[in-house]
Amino acid sequence: MNEMINFNEYLENKKKEHEINNSEFNIDLSCLMATNDWYGCTPVIKNEVLWFSKDDIQMLDEKVEEYCSNYNKTDKEKFEYLLDKLNEQLPKTVKLLRKYIKKVKLEDIPALHLVDFIYTYLPGELDESTDKEISTLLDDAFDELPRSYSVILSDFINWVHDNTKTLYKNLYFMNNYSSDSDKNSAYDPHSYLDILYHLYNQDYIEENDMYVAAAESRNYADTWLFLAMHFLCALRNTDLLRIPHPRLPMPPEEVLEQVANGTFSEAAAKSTIYTVIWQLEALMLTPNKTQGTSGVASIKLHIPESVETHIGTLFAVAEAHFQLVEDDSNKPLLRVITTYEQINRYMGEEIGDLFLESNFRCKAANKSYMQMIYLLTDDILGVNDEFRVKGYMLAALARSHKGSYGDFAKTTSIYLKDAKMSGYTPEFVARELFERGVLSVIPSMLLKMVVGEEYQKLSVESQTKMIKELNMSPMEVENAVAIMQKNMKHSTELVKTLYSSYSKEEVLNILHSIGNGDAVSKTDSCMCLVTAMGKVCPYAGHSNCPSCEYEISTKTTMFLMVREVHRLQEIYRTTDNELEKLRCRAIVKDIITPCIEEMLCVMDEVYGPDAVKTLEKIIMEEK
Repeated sequence: MNEMINFNEYLENKKKEHEINNSEFNIDLSCLMATNDWYGCTPVIKNEVLWFSKDDIQMLDEKVEEYCSNYNKTDKEKFEYLLDKLNEQLPKTVKLLRKYIKKVKLEDIPALHLVDFIYTYLPGELDESTDKEISTLLDDAFDELPRSYSVILSDFINWVHDNTKTLYKNLYFMNNYSSDSDKNSAYDPHSYLDILYHLYNQDYIEENDMYVAAAESRNYADTWLFLAMHFLCALRNTDLLRIPHPRLPMPPEEVLEQVANGTFSEAAAKSTIYTVIWQLEALMLTPNKTQGTSGVASIKLHIPESVETHIGTLFAVAEAHFQLVEDDSNKPLLRVITTYEQINRYMGEEIGDLFLESNFRCKAANKSYMQMIYLLTDDILGVNDEFRVKGYMLAALARSHKGSYGDFAKTTSIYLKDAKMSGYTPEFVARELFERGVLSVIPSMLLKMVVGEEYQKLSVESQTKMIKELNMSPMEVENAVAIMQKNMKHSTELVKTLYSSYSKEEVLNILHSIGNGDAVSKTDSCMCLVTAMGKVCPYAGHSNCPSCEYEISTKTTMFLMVREVHRLQEIYRTTDNELEKLRCRAIVKDIITPCIEEMLCVMDEVYGPDAVKTLEKIIMEEK
């Protein structure tokens, strides 16, 4: 088993080695790590300490060492270091940078920020960039840089345009900032919760006939959807625009009519959002910034159970308007709508006034969301963060809360503080597992044991319809069910072992890690019980988590499984190789079908038969 390294001790040694005494160092480094998704490594929090495997530490060490060795350098020294690194990739741009800095007599600090941004965001030589690429670069600057530095960037771009031959034709100016907004800072909790409440609270939405307004106005629907997405994920605007169009369960005119008169069903809404999640899983889109880079995780969009109907309705309305107006299906569904003037005009004064002092700040909203999911709590690296749950949980709370914004803010604060001070209660963890869409039997059984309920054997659903295409006989289907029952028995024994080995509080922390999405696995679509326990994978050579006894499934895992069935079906239908046919059938029969059966059983128990029918419907339609 891979040795685990205490990250705190590792950092303290680095600080001593490089004589770093700055009290902000831990926070600075943690921001770097979190921003870069830990460079592909997997941190584990155990006993309020951050741990990495020895292999991960070795991978991180180069980045940490580079950061530490430059931490105490002067701004000019840091500038020269970054410029040398940039020169290895973009020598022409570096030559132009040096000329520009000398020409305008740029001081060390803005020069450092300029080269740092270019090093991070410019994908190729500046003079060879297209107008579209320059526009994207400045969009990034608008999100990432203070106005003064972004103005310098645009001036540099224009100077290059005027002093050398460039592929881009236009001149660029940064003139859309709100003068009184700090674009790099997160929203304060009050502002964040206030916006969240007005976009998600069911009572507020109904009292103000917001669905009716969305059905009647495309601008209203698109503004609402765009703003709402920032409370479910931390995707950049360029990636939000790449979220696929949903498939509507009925003609667009009928969607708008039903939403307007309140007859658009929960099943129709969920079916709509499931098609979006399905496509994200099938297409495996990577973030726009990293397209063409291998080893980059795909775009993630998790919709909490409590808001599936709400978000599904917004997607359905937006898509219905889109189909009735647009003739090019390749155009993005989501539109970037951020200014006070737009929001006020499209959604009315009450919501518009939320942005009276400054436009909606996408980057600030993303940072606020990320604060909710921050790995490094105040107990670990000194980050003073009141929020200890995932950002999406707040959307779920806002949706279900009864009462005014004031009551919502007060209740939310109490809820979060209670979770922080009292530890995770069974009710808290059950809510997290529910909102995460966990479909594995192990968490369900563990939670039952914690609250004192006896484990009841789950009933086995009839065989999955998909496997009929692989010509499985009734006996083979029966065998598949038997495998599932065997897996259930194994899960029961595993649960008993865990329950006897850990305290009630430790079990709840394990379940919280699962429900909170921190129990990462090697497969994006599922989670890992071993990781949730703060341990390292015992199968270092394995990469296929859904076949592992410690895998924790979610609704997204279901999509993954079905996608694999479709792939195997296609191979089965097109190959003449009998051995290959047998292999495809064996994988479906012995691995995939039992997993799907277990997930459907848990879904029926936890989410109800209607949820099963809705999911089965969308699965069967996705051929």
